[in-house]
Parts: sequence; C-alpha cells; structure tokens
Amino acid sequence: MSEFASLGRRDGRKAYEIRGFRCELGYLERADGSCRLEQGKTQVVAGVYGPLEARGRNELPDKTFVDVSIRPCQGYAADYLRLRERELKEIFVATIAAELQPRSCVSLVIQIIENDGSLKAAMINACMLSLLSAGIPCNWIASSCTVSYHSKDTFLLDPTLVEELEGHATAVISYGFEGPKPVPSHNLIGLSCSGFVSSKDIYFSSLSYSQEACKKVYEFIQLVTKRSQTIDGEQLSGIDH
Repeated sequence: MSEFASLGRRDGRKAYEIRGFRCELGYLERADGSCRLEQGKTQVVAGVYGPLEARGRNELPDKTFVDVSIRPCQGYAADYLRLRERELKEIFVATIAAELQPRSCVSLVIQIIENDGSLKAAMINACMLSLLSAGIPCNWIASSCTVSYHSKDTFLLDPTLVEELEGHATAVISYGFEGPKPVPSHNLIGLSCSGFVSSKDIYFSSLSYSQEACKKVYEFIQLVTKRSQTIDGEQLSGIDH
C-alpha cells in the first residue's frame, strides 16, 4: 500500500484520500431533520420524520420503530434498494437510542440525486446528519467510508463509480464515535462486502485506513452540526500510516 499510496488517481487524489463534502442542513421544509449531502459528485438528500406515534405492527412496547426508505433517481433494481434499506436499518436501529421513546416511529427517507460511487456510505452519512438535525437521541455518531479493492496489494478509499467498477471487491465500513454508550468491536458498527478480497493483509490494512477516514467524516459531521448551516469541506486526507 505504501508504494501505491503515492500514485495519483484520475481526480488527483491519492489512494487513501476521500473526496470533499458539501452539506446543507434543513434542506427539506417539512421534515423534522434533513440534509443535502454532496460527496464529490455523489449527491443524496436525507429526511427524518419523527418521532411519531407508531401504529399497528410498528408499535414496539420497549423501543422506537425505525423505518428506512430509499427513493432512486432511476435505473435501480428493487432488490438492490431493499438490500440497502435493510443494511441502513441495521445500522440506525443500533445508532438511535430507541429505548428512550417506546411506541414511537422514526422514518428515514433517502433520495438519490446522483451516484458517482460510494453511494451507500454517502447515504449513511446523510442520515446521521439528518438525525442530529432533528435532535433524535443517538448512542453514538455513525460515519461511513467505502473501500474498493483492486490488485492484490492495493485499495482505494472513497472510490468513484468508475473506480468501483474497475475493482474486484467493494466494502462499506461504518464506525461509531463518541456517544453515551460504548461502541462495540473497536468502534466498528457496520461492514458489508461484495466480491472477493484476495489478501488478508490488505483487508486488515484497509480497515485501519478506513477507520481513519471515518474519523475525518465524523469531524466533518461535528463541524456541520455545530454551525448548523451549509458547509463546504475541503478534500479530506491527512491519514498517516
């Protein structure tokens, strides 16, 4: 990785650098919390509705029911969307302090505007920003990063869509930072991988780099929520290994 890290990518980044962010909180007028997040050319809008009174089978006597819905721009298979909804729900069922408001419902709605890679990570980061915007109590702050695995000893953080298609495996890794509850498994709260990573060493190396990248994303989330306004984030690098 050390040799490859110095090589440039099409957009000028090094292998371990993630793209710049732009975030606008309160983007949706009728949502309780929302944001528009741009991560490079990937753009999503997330809205949070609730907590509202849960009804029917969504009413849980000891915790909040969490619902996730993804609305695509076009061209996404239903199976792909349902899988992503389930994956995001798992992360935010754990992230939201659900026991504080039993018999209630929180709905997360994500609109895909443009996909230029690392889409699932962008959706997770946008949902987290929207939850904080809505004032929903959370156990920790979730942040996410994508890793694209290429040759036997190389990987790229925050890949573009072209870089994802050129790779032979992709992982989306999510970490939790600083909350009222301890985060399990060294801050790791979500990990999904498609494809086959041929080298165990490069896999564990990518986990280390991705955790540093997620920390940068977490710092950006903190900055946005403290200022409660539109923020442009410069290209996030500074991951020293």
